[in-house]
Amino acid sequence: MSAGQPNVYDLFRTAEGLLEDGMSHAAVELAEAAVRASPESASLLELLGRARYAARDHMGAVEAFERLEELEPSNAYAHFGLGRALERVGQLVDARAHLRLAAALSDRTVYARHLRRVEARLEDAA
Repeated sequence: MSAGQPNVYDLFRTAEGLLEDGMSHAAVELAEAAVRASPESASLLELLGRARYAARDHMGAVEAFERLEELEPSNAYAHFGLGRALERVGQLVDARAHLRLAAALSDRTVYARHLRRVEARLEDAA
């Protein structure tokens, strides 16, 4: 790394702060740079997925969460994020499958709540 370039940790922390401050597009740019520098980092992929979701780049969020899920198949948040992003792009059957996995892997009530909502949407569409 050359002098003056931020390290991956600095990119992560800055992107995380931007995301918390509601500056999701700026967070995406920094998270993408961090992922390019460290593409196998689960925490960076999660941050990128969260930032893209917040920036309403739902297909980009799907991509980031899919990469995270491939890296860590038992990561409940990866399945939750992927399920939420798939729901946003209208892929409800796939969203339900990932939300079911998230709910099975973790007892977080938010996972079960989103699963119920997708299931209800699917029932209404049937």
